[in-house]
Amino acid sequence: MMLKLDIEHFCKHIWQQKPMVIKGAFDHFTDPLDEHELAGLAMEEELDSRIISRQGEHWDCQQGPFESFEEVCSGAWTLLVQGVECYIPEAQDLLAEFQFLPNWRIDDLMVSFSVEGAGVGPHLDQYDVFIIQGKGRRRWQVGNKGHYESVIPHPRVRQIAPFEAIIDEALEPGDVIYIPPGYPHNGVALEPCLNYSVGFRAANQTELLSSFTDYLLDNELGTERYSDAQIALRANHSEIKATEVASFKQTMLNALQSEHFDAWLLQHCSRSKLDEQMYETDSISLDEVLHHINHGETIYKAPGVKTCFSSPAPEDTKVHFAVNSILFEDNIDQLSTLKTLLDSPDWRAKKKNNYSNCSLFIQNIHTLINEGFWTLDK
Repeated sequence: MMLKLDIEHFCKHIWQQKPMVIKGAFDHFTDPLDEHELAGLAMEEELDSRIISRQGEHWDCQQGPFESFEEVCSGAWTLLVQGVECYIPEAQDLLAEFQFLPNWRIDDLMVSFSVEGAGVGPHLDQYDVFIIQGKGRRRWQVGNKGHYESVIPHPRVRQIAPFEAIIDEALEPGDVIYIPPGYPHNGVALEPCLNYSVGFRAANQTELLSSFTDYLLDNELGTERYSDAQIALRANHSEIKATEVASFKQTMLNALQSEHFDAWLLQHCSRSKLDEQMYETDSISLDEVLHHINHGETIYKAPGVKTCFSSPAPEDTKVHFAVNSILFEDNIDQLSTLKTLLDSPDWRAKKKNNYSNCSLFIQNIHTLINEGFWTLDK
């Protein structure tokens, strides 16, 4: 499969600007799983799953994991499972089609199965999403960005009031619809169908500040205190002067502008949906790693692994990267190799290279394998 999309035009004129339907985005689209396999995933405790159903005007939402489906699958129902790419290797291929966008922006792949007439109701999302139509057909309606009345038909179902559609199309297998944040949309299955939603992270300021604060606390950083040498006299002791407000802001900005921010950002952007305990680890020695690499043997990235690196400045001698929120550094002369390693599903050393003198790089590979993030066998 290959996504048929003018990427340059999309990034310049569509991304985060307006919704778009891409008819025939994938030729001969093949579902990486069926509804029975999806139901099996919904029985796993590690995955976030739910069933949203409607009978007349009555809505219900049941949270997984599920032991059986007979009682919860009634009326017009939809099964939704998050993070499917972590468990179905073939689903990784769908995410690979969107590599023109940064890896750290992608959140996960949510897969849903709906019976005829089912959907989750009109709603707003605060993140970008590409929704790929699998088997079956679904009618999508999308409205203009604006303020819409909130409707809560069930404590776990948030919807909005009906809206005027600017897009109203039935999607068939291989079609894709892109919806930016804040655009109301509603999808209703015209027949039993599968949908694949590639969602993109969009944290707000509160979430980012909270995460950064947690990082500072966990690492006993950010201890610079507010100070006011040569304190200004004032007629009213309750007054906070404008210069003092500026000093408070500067104290906080000092933390944001420090090297701690850069390290936190790598950690934050490489968060994975998978718990660390979900990775199978290989116990392998440093010498074995070196032998494996120098003989040009392949190592494979495990499903669900998130990677990112920060572009080094011209004067830097080290490159910093993160894998599943674990921070690493390597020598700048390994940058090209690291880019390939982090971006690819598998990596094999070039036979003409000898990595015996790349001790830091070999140590990093050793750690990545022993953490279970890369494996020796596919």
